[in-house]
Amino acid sequence: MDEEKQRQLEIIAKNLQTLMDSRGMNNRDLAKMLDMNETTIGKWVNANNSPSMGAVRKIAAYFGVGVPDIVMPHNDNVFADPNRKYLLDRIENASSEELRKLRAMMDLIEGENDRQR
Repeated sequence: MDEEKQRQLEIIAKNLQTLMDSRGMNNRDLAKMLDMNETTIGKWVNANNSPSMGAVRKIAAYFGVGVPDIVMPHNDNVFADPNRKYLLDRIENASSEELRKLRAMMDLIEGENDRQR
């Protein structure tokens, strides 16, 4: 297996384990929720295999997160901070115009923070 594929498996495994830990779940619990074999979940959590996109969508829906929260690297507090999660979810579904406006607002906030320092 190439290095990039292994890295992606490890990202998914870490994010999945973080989500499961946030709910006090184990592999058996997730397997039951997804109506899948516990061995399959174990392969995901141990970075030996990755879930299908259909399974990723089911997992995301169950945990109330976006698909990127499962497949993309990020720092662990993304699941703990409801404001960050809200913004990431909104950004994921935003139009180009909404993203442009959000960027302008963030620039204004950053400017205010610079003036206060």
